Amino acid sequence: MFKQIAEQRYSLRHFDANRPVEHEKIDYVLQCACVAPSAVNLQPYHFFVVTNTQTLTALNGCYQREWFADAPVCVVACADHTRSWHRPNDGKDHADIDVAIAVDHLTLAAAEVGVGTCGVCNFEAKRCAAIALAGRCRTGCLGSDGLCSGRKCGADKETEVACRVIYICIVPK
Repeated sequence: MFKQIAEQRYSLRHFDANRPVEHEKIDYVLQCACVAPSAVNLQPYHFFVVTNTQTLTALNGCYQREWFADAPVCVVACADHTRSWHRPNDGKDHADIDVAIAVDHLTLAAAEVGVGTCGVCNFEAKRCAAIALAGRCRTGCLGSDGLCSGRKCGADKETEVACRVIYICIVPK
């Protein structure tokens, strides 16, 4: 089953801005991101789900592609380098690796429930920082998709740590 999902997942670059995604799918995708493994299970990342037209327009300035501008939602994945594990012998920061693993969980879960995604790493970080979504976090990835929920992922068993540090910011319309 996993191999089939991995083979089916692709980077979607044709979004329908008028086609919303069910909240149940959104919750599921975020829950899957919450259970992603991270170094020492520190979960040093935050996800911002942006649906506000004004903020989406500002984010489009960070990555000026027509298909990106058509996405009705953008998930901004931010690494919190103040919370990430650093390897003791050389200080290697694992925040970016941890964000990549969580985003991978998110995109594969989205594919499983029929939600298209496309990760973007080639964005203008300075412009993205100017939007002030990240606070103390450095933006690691912009993802365009149909996510549009303000619900936090559910906390149970050992996922509680992840769910405390992942928060979703819906900017009011």
